[in-house]
Amino acid sequence: NDNISKLAIKSLSESSSSIQTAISQLISTEINCKKEKSIEEKKLKTKDENPKLQTLRKVVLNKK
Repeated sequence: NDNISKLAIKSLSESSSSIQTAISQLISTEINCKKEKSIEEKKLKTKDENPKLQTLRKVVLNKK
């Protein structure tokens, strides 16, 4: 009985550790995705603020 309890405790401990690792990886992945998205948005915003591109865009789209 003691051996079964010890094995069960060890198994639960390992499972808990694996779950914590998985959660940490998910959080890390989400943070990285948000950072990448933010960087992309900044790049697009910078491109949109470029006056030459705005002028070209207006010409191409026939807008004043």
